[in-house]
Amino acid sequence: MKDRRNDFKFEMKDLLDEFFTTREEEIYNITDCERELVSKKSKDYAKIYTAIENIPDGFVETIESIKTSIETYLETLTDIQGIENEKFYKFGFSDAVNLFMECLCKNRDSKK
Repeated sequence: MKDRRNDFKFEMKDLLDEFFTTREEEIYNITDCERELVSKKSKDYAKIYTAIENIPDGFVETIESIKTSIETYLETLTDIQGIENEKFYKFGFSDAVNLFMECLCKNRDSKK
């Protein structure tokens, strides 16, 4: 007997992309807790920059290199977080759909 869930897997990726896109704004809304963490991150970031600015002027290239490295690192973290958020949302939703389909198929098969 053919597994009916396979019929739905082909279209699920497009559906998950569409669901994620429509919910993306809500997913990325910042909560109070997140706001506090962002504030802490900003303060830590400011401390790092203060320390960098206290490096003697003879190390201009080193100072610029450190600043560039920090900016690149933070951008990479932001990109990774976005990818992880999307992946988590899509996998969670996909699991829910698969569970729902499995229950429907079992229910339908048990009625035969």
